[in-house]
Amino acid sequence: HDKVEVVGCFLLRAYFDAVTKNEEDRKINSRKKVLICDNSFSNAIHFSEDFYLDFLDLTIALHAELPETNFIFKSKNTRDWIVNGFTDEKRRRQYLEKISFLLKSDRFIYFDNTNQLESFIATADLVVNMGMSSPATIALILGKEGVYFDTTGNTMHPFTRYKNQIVFDNKGTLINHVKDVLNKRKSAFNYIDPELLNQYKPYKDEK
Repeated sequence: HDKVEVVGCFLLRAYFDAVTKNEEDRKINSRKKVLICDNSFSNAIHFSEDFYLDFLDLTIALHAELPETNFIFKSKNTRDWIVNGFTDEKRRRQYLEKISFLLKSDRFIYFDNTNQLESFIATADLVVNMGMSSPATIALILGKEGVYFDTTGNTMHPFTRYKNQIVFDNKGTLINHVKDVLNKRKSAFNYIDPELLNQYKPYKDEK
């Protein structure tokens, strides 16, 4: 007979290793770090091309409003996939202009899908998510701050009950929340029901 042992999530080894390294790095560079996580997009789904461009506008606004903060942009896809994902030249040009603007900053670092998400979550003070998807949820499970930017009208995800607390459809409101979190005036954990969060965490991983 087969025997099943609960061993935890093997992907979190990278997270715990990065946490240790991040603690050492903070002794040298104490700047806050915000992890920005995009998503796949298509005009055939609720994550449209315009929503992706709107998320980049949010990223640009966060970068401008938080001049003492470093930004890590973790893409779910390759740059080529994103460029070719736009169905018209106008949106493609807008994307290239926006991402080129961000890449000129020494406070902005871009990574594509060849890099492991867990290590970036470990180094971040806060995760900003495009839509109701996994990165911010993983961060929250691990005790990290996370927020969702969602203008799609999604009401199916359990966290959408926390509108204007961890889920935002307005850039200005989200930016103000991020400022409050980074300055320790607010926390996602002031709002989220721990039992709801535990439903996403079938077992606990300890280092």
